[in-house]
Amino acid sequence: MFYYVQILHTTGVYTVQFTDTNTLYFHAFPKHDNMFYTMSRILILDDNQKILDTLSRNFSTEGIECRTASNIKEALDALQCCPIDLALVDVRIGDENGIDALKEIKQLTPELPVMMITGFATIETAVEAIKIGANEYIKKPIKFSELLEMVAPYIAEKPAEVPAIPNMQTRNPRMISLIKKALKLAQSNLSVLILGESGTGKEVFADIIYHHSQRSEKQFLRVNCAAFPDTLLDNELFGHEKGAYTGATDRFQGVFERADKGTLFLDELGDMPLPIQAKILRAIQEHEIRRLGGKDIINIDVRFIGATNHDLEKMVADKTFRGDLYYRLNCAALTLPPLRERKEDIPLLAEYFINQLTIQNGSRPIKIAPEAMEKLISYDWPGNIRELKTAVTYGATICADDVIYPDDLPIKSGSTETQPPSASKLSPRQAVEKELYLRILAKHDYNKKKTAEELGVSRTTLYSKMSKYGINEQ
Repeated sequence: MFYYVQILHTTGVYTVQFTDTNTLYFHAFPKHDNMFYTMSRILILDDNQKILDTLSRNFSTEGIECRTASNIKEALDALQCCPIDLALVDVRIGDENGIDALKEIKQLTPELPVMMITGFATIETAVEAIKIGANEYIKKPIKFSELLEMVAPYIAEKPAEVPAIPNMQTRNPRMISLIKKALKLAQSNLSVLILGESGTGKEVFADIIYHHSQRSEKQFLRVNCAAFPDTLLDNELFGHEKGAYTGATDRFQGVFERADKGTLFLDELGDMPLPIQAKILRAIQEHEIRRLGGKDIINIDVRFIGATNHDLEKMVADKTFRGDLYYRLNCAALTLPPLRERKEDIPLLAEYFINQLTIQNGSRPIKIAPEAMEKLISYDWPGNIRELKTAVTYGATICADDVIYPDDLPIKSGSTETQPPSASKLSPRQAVEKELYLRILAKHDYNKKKTAEELGVSRTTLYSKMSKYGINEQ
């Protein structure tokens, strides 16, 4: 089993690879202007553990990540937990048949390339495999160099759908679009406003903008506005002169001044009092500040990023947030979706957090049982990604036998108090879709695997739709 951490560097994207034996490898991938690349990932299905270990080790030295499975169920679970570029399937898998595996893989992921490998090749089996959709039919024994050559066209290095951003895990189209927008904004000097519920990743987006900006070599200062009383926040932002108030024995530079030529990130922007909002507007527009108790104007050159989980439009209407500051920032705004609207990312995020924990603790690899993953997907996560990380970390800490089961997760089954849309609010298309899902679920006595197969969707999508339309699991 291997774990990977991508490190972005000016000379390339480096992948640090950890193994169970704490062996460490480095793989360097070339960096191209404004283009990042993903590691290829292969699924190997074989009941021979020695073959799995050997192929995993050999592929890893070529910078290719491997997921292994010794039976069909493990292979299908792996396909639903993370993106796979190619599957290598043995024709004989213990008591199971590789042709049956091919059928189920193609039913779950029709576009996935599959290579069948066998030491017992027959014309009949080869013809059947090709008819079902196998891309190659390989006879053992085969040299790894030859296998690598056959695999190469299917896993050729390709531009990632989303740039390889540290700490960013997503397959959601809306998130991918937001990341691309953030990368474009990063190249400008525009002030950026990041909106979204608590725990949706606003600080991660601030990091993206900073690290991909022309100021990435300069300072990046962060202030949580909610952590300071009003008087101390004014002092923290703008500083003071000696003698400005009792106890001000020395001159103090605020973060606006200290961040000169760099980037300043103010989190919880909506918690600031109106007088400080006025000062921030002036600092952004005029590029100047004045210390508390001071008379001199200080010119600054600061890239400003603000974030809040408040509804600023409502606050402007209630006159608790300055309209001129809001409209000044809103022209370059990023609104992050809550986790309940990007459920396809839950398996990806959960696996990422577990791998991080394993690397940090130097512990044995931990797996998430399929039924535990289903529980994660069906939950609505009011605390968003932060809550998911806490839940997965807790489960990984208390689980037995290095497997997280549903009872190990500190969440209730099913969705939270977030209400699905009522029938009257559904569009005609949504109403038909809900009825279709209800009918197929009932047909299969709410068997999720069979329902997903008939609908032609993954179980992740099925659970997302059930949650969206308030369909109980029965």
